[in-house]
Amino acid sequence: MEHHNLMDSRFFSFFTRLADLILLNFIFLLTCLPIVTVGASFAALYQVGAAMADNRESYIVRSYLAEWKKNFKQGTLVWALGAALLLLCRVNLSILPSMPPGFVKIFLACFQFCTLFFLYGIALYSFSMPPIYKASLGSMLKNALVLLFKYLPCTLLCLCIQALPFAVSLLAPRWAGLVLSMLMAAGFSTIAYIQSLILLHVYKKQA
Repeated sequence: MEHHNLMDSRFFSFFTRLADLILLNFIFLLTCLPIVTVGASFAALYQVGAAMADNRESYIVRSYLAEWKKNFKQGTLVWALGAALLLLCRVNLSILPSMPPGFVKIFLACFQFCTLFFLYGIALYSFSMPPIYKASLGSMLKNALVLLFKYLPCTLLCLCIQALPFAVSLLAPRWAGLVLSMLMAAGFSTIAYIQSLILLHVYKKQA
């Protein structure tokens, strides 16, 4: 009887968490629509994801909107800087195929991919770090850079989790539609939640 109750409890907890992730994913996509609000939306997504990972969440929508407003300025600035650098990297990468083979081409390709990795790591920690690290935009970016290198294995693991849906779509194109459907349903929130479980240990070590 106790075993049956335990299974029922786990079953209920799983579907409750799934429903929360679907709701979080929906409001995240909704607030991303103006495009300029993507940074604030990612910040709110990761803050709520961290609360869920630490079992601190209460009302998903209310918590998300509160974090969205709180992180709007810094999140938007990080998004604007990151988008500008991503655009520059995109232009440079589009030029690389037309360059003659040689050391310069290999060096520039490696430099571009390293730059993209640094951008990802800084964005990951900037959006997910607790408020204590966000005194100013400068201190937030500095702390993100330190955490990126200090916990490099965690950063790489989070990157692999982030890249998994895109890797599956590229390696198995027939599954691309399914992957897209999953991302639209609960993919972004699920990825943020799993990464938050990893980053929770990072921030607890820093405390």
